[in-house]
Amino acid sequence: MAVTMRKACKPRREVAALLFLGVLLSACKPKPAEVQVTPLKIQLFGKDRRASVKADVLDKKGKPVPEQNVTWESSNPKVASVEQSGTVKTVGPGRAQIVAKLGSLSGAASIEVVDVSSMTVSPGRATLVGPAGSTLTLAVDARDSKGQPVVVRAKWATSDPKVVQVTETGLAASIGEGKATVTASLGSEFSAGSELRVMFREIASFEIAPLTLILKTGDTQRINPIVKDTTGTVIEEAVLVWTTSDPQVASVANGLVHAAGPGTATISVAAGVRSRTATVLVN
Repeated sequence: MAVTMRKACKPRREVAALLFLGVLLSACKPKPAEVQVTPLKIQLFGKDRRASVKADVLDKKGKPVPEQNVTWESSNPKVASVEQSGTVKTVGPGRAQIVAKLGSLSGAASIEVVDVSSMTVSPGRATLVGPAGSTLTLAVDARDSKGQPVVVRAKWATSDPKVVQVTETGLAASIGEGKATVTASLGSEFSAGSELRVMFREIASFEIAPLTLILKTGDTQRINPIVKDTTGTVIEEAVLVWTTSDPQVASVANGLVHAAGPGTATISVAAGVRSRTATVLVN
């Protein structure tokens, strides 16, 4: 009987040891303390655009806890939806939170969806004439799905910084003679460019026509400039700066005058240090 009892006690001790080891390993295993989502901010332009988000589960020391599956949800499905793989899809304009959950823990990324359906840069083509450092302000015209203007902040880049450099606000400056394309982009969804040519030439003469415009409210008419260098050669698409003395009477953009209301306005245009004016009479 004594021998039988000793044999029966051995397995019990082994089971107890295994249970203790399991408890010890469980106590040492890192526990989730935080869900961290990256990137924290997303901006997308237009409908049916996609982006990916990632969730990392961390312990209280900030170390990854492996084999943890989070669930994803959107705070505003009318703005953006999210798949369980972490793929975000835009639905409509607005803001939403893309949330990753693990039990009572959660982390989130903020998403902004901007309604943009088209974008252009103006002028689309121009010639920077004069000394190095001559500048031109490029403008982005973004439109929503209804054709209305949208205020956006584009990212600017130049194809050849040895010819033209550009600031983050779209101010292009001549560096060396040649050609370069300056591009504005909105994320990876939209981009548009302006073809710029740099010519280190002196403007010898500058004229415009007509000098007087008689318009009715709502009418438009173009003022045509002629810019020549010292050899008498016409400089095509030279950069000009247009202004109006009274935008309530007449506005101007790249030489196209629009009659806004009755009155008289003066349209001024400058080519380098030279300038000319035209008078607009609106009935």
